[in-house]
Amino acid sequence: MKYELSRPLAIYEIGKRENQEDCIYPAKGMATELDRMFVLCDGMGGHQAGEVASQTVCKAVSEYIVNHADAATPFTDEMLYEAVNKAYDALDDIDTMDSGKKPGTTFVLLYFHAGGLMAAHLGDSRYYHIRPRTAEIRYRSRDHSLAATSFETGEVSLEEMKTMSGRNVVLRAMLPHQEERDLPDIVHIKDIKPDDWFYMCSDGMLENMNDGELLNILSNKELSNEQKCNWLVTSTDENKDNHSAYLIHVVGVMSELIDEGQPDDEAKAREANKVFLAEQNVAAAPVIERQEKQQDEVPLVIVEPGVRPSAMPMPPASNAKPIPAWKWAVLAAIIVVLGLLAWQWLGTNQPREPENPTIIYKEYNAPKTYKPKADEQPIRSSKSSSAEVASQSSRASAASSKMKGPQKAAAKAVKAVKPESEENPKPESEENPKSGQEEQSAGKNKPGFHIESVKPRVDMDGVKKAIKEKEGKKSDNSTEKPKSKGRETESTKDLKEA
Repeated sequence: MKYELSRPLAIYEIGKRENQEDCIYPAKGMATELDRMFVLCDGMGGHQAGEVASQTVCKAVSEYIVNHADAATPFTDEMLYEAVNKAYDALDDIDTMDSGKKPGTTFVLLYFHAGGLMAAHLGDSRYYHIRPRTAEIRYRSRDHSLAATSFETGEVSLEEMKTMSGRNVVLRAMLPHQEERDLPDIVHIKDIKPDDWFYMCSDGMLENMNDGELLNILSNKELSNEQKCNWLVTSTDENKDNHSAYLIHVVGVMSELIDEGQPDDEAKAREANKVFLAEQNVAAAPVIERQEKQQDEVPLVIVEPGVRPSAMPMPPASNAKPIPAWKWAVLAAIIVVLGLLAWQWLGTNQPREPENPTIIYKEYNAPKTYKPKADEQPIRSSKSSSAEVASQSSRASAASSKMKGPQKAAAKAVKAVKPESEENPKPESEENPKSGQEEQSAGKNKPGFHIESVKPRVDMDGVKKAIKEKEGKKSDNSTEKPKSKGRETESTKDLKEA
């Protein structure tokens, strides 16, 4: 498993003693979000012995785990026992047979690794697993003390245990030169959720604080992590013994495939802790309404009756006054004005269509088809065959033969009046051979006109000549009367005068 922790917070107070016999790792103020191992030792044996023993064990265990373990891999019980034996060896080295009291110490370890959390303890120093979202203490370590053993055997009641003589006697601890070394109790914890708290402490922290106060402090949503730590320091300000602790807040948890098969015996250890269960069920214990809710729900926490007011954290009094209505109105007006200005600015910077757009219609002129007039000769292609020209001339001669005498004379007179230029006009292609091409190119560019080709006119001179020759042959073969000739002359004169 991978864990995201907030910065761990340490408590390290000397109390009313002359020297500090507790020792913690990391040292106070040195822990960071990346730390995954936490060690606490409470020294025993007098002025010098307890201080040296706690420092020796804390240093030996932490150095061994740092050098031989990796939080990215599971941490096994054998590795912990090896670290504890190294600490025992270090205790044996500092012990002198001449000293009256043997140096000894309690021991608590919390180590977050890939397989979960390993929690180990020896003596009466404790660790807690607290879940504020359900307002419960998931687990609390079992003390190795005379008072706890007497209750478990039925010799004393729960109330008598708290006041019995010898209640502070420790039955198991780390001491030098033991024939049979005491090994710590190990609990593997995998049921870890975001917002869970782990709290490890020496017995000096519990002189004037019970589990109900601890739960209410760490479950208070109105307090920051630093404020919760300050409340714990304030609650133990009058304690006589040295008192030290570490608060570890789990922010995030991510499961991994390596988690499968790793041990998880927190529930089993909970059932075996008779003192803890008795305190949870007794009427004098904190009154907490527990409801198994979803992770996002906030539980209802009821403060224990009779708890010292000085020790219980209370939400800070709020001196804030309600905001007047006119201020809300001014704020709303400012927002509206800013919105209008932004809308206007965006509108001016974006292109938009004119209010009165001018619509331009382009006229399309289809190609015009040339239609000849009624009195105009049809245009024929210059590529006409000679047979067509001959047929045309024959038709013209036939028409002239049908003409009467006066009509023939009039036609001859018109022919005589026409000038030579009109009688034999030159085709335009001979005068200016390029004019036809220019007209074609110019005509293509003129709107409304479409000229596919320029068709030259029919050679009318040749037609007239053929008609004249045919008429001449007929005149030679026929005999003209004098009257008709006179008539022709007169008609010719009339045409000329006209």
